[in-house]
Amino acid sequence: MPPRSTLISICGSTYAEMRLLPGPRKDIAKVKAVFMDDDKTALPTRPAYIELQDPTSAEVRFAISSYTHTRTAQNDVLILYFSGHGVPLGVSDFGLCTKDTSLHPIEQSPNPLTLVRFTDILEALAVAHVNPIFIFDACYSGSAGKRMMVPFGDIAGTMLRSTIMTVAESYALLCSCSDRETTIDTDEGGQFTNLLLQTIEDGNPNLRKKEHLSAKDIFDPLRKIIESSGLDTAPRLYLGQTMIEEPIARNTQHSPTAYRFSPYMRRIVEHYYNSGSPREILNSDLHRQLGSTSYCNQPKLEFAPWGLLEEGTVRGSRRLTRLGEEFARGNATIPRAIILDSGKGAYVPAPDTEHVLITSI
Repeated sequence: MPPRSTLISICGSTYAEMRLLPGPRKDIAKVKAVFMDDDKTALPTRPAYIELQDPTSAEVRFAISSYTHTRTAQNDVLILYFSGHGVPLGVSDFGLCTKDTSLHPIEQSPNPLTLVRFTDILEALAVAHVNPIFIFDACYSGSAGKRMMVPFGDIAGTMLRSTIMTVAESYALLCSCSDRETTIDTDEGGQFTNLLLQTIEDGNPNLRKKEHLSAKDIFDPLRKIIESSGLDTAPRLYLGQTMIEEPIARNTQHSPTAYRFSPYMRRIVEHYYNSGSPREILNSDLHRQLGSTSYCNQPKLEFAPWGLLEEGTVRGSRRLTRLGEEFARGNATIPRAIILDSGKGAYVPAPDTEHVLITSI
């Protein structure tokens, strides 16, 4: 079974009839490093990776078609990154230029038959029920957002309307500029891509409890760093109404929820142990007997891998588990500290924590 997530990374540096771009090849190398190679920023479960350097329009279409044909479940996630020339098409479409994109000899405008329409990509992904995340570093890339937000009645054709609106409800589009702006390419890559990857590497300190970041989580710090850099262009983020916040990178500022077994927790365990005669205690009685701190923190003692308390036979009461009783007797150890593993949705021993007896607390 193929991975649920796939990263297709496309660069356009060499063109037959358009200006050569030095940056895109650097861009996709850096994108691969951040999204695939670096353990600090890449997701624990790496996406499948497809790279297209200077492809023709037919090669791009073939890659996307092949991807959709390998989907085995609905709502797989595709991250589609593109760095290269882009052009607005009509009032609400966007074209990804490839090395075979040709120009009209007089007008010098791209021939739409020799590039990849954003609409074509949307239709192909909608048929496969894919949740796409688009990242475009190209001039006028905000034009793609206009396609996602086009009024329902302005799309001609029942089938086209259906497929476009389906995918438009479950997408994310992060682009380097508006539909009227150009982007800046350098020998070291596109400025948008460099700042985007810097933002991911810096993490989001305002979301320390989130281990992974979505495009939405990245956008605000990205916008601020672009503004502070003095660039004249502003990034755009478009989100579908039903788009789940799919993670695309680790949060390097992540600080997991953690608890450390403390003396007041020992007091709670000993109170339940009752000098060798374990008892059930109503939550309301515990509040009265030991105070609000113990009352509020006793649920933590139920978390695995501590597992010292469990629900009692009387509603609203708790009692020691078998491990809890052995721990209270001094016959069992527990990890001193535990942390929340967001991937598992459960607490696990903190790295390098010691295992302790109750007498050592």
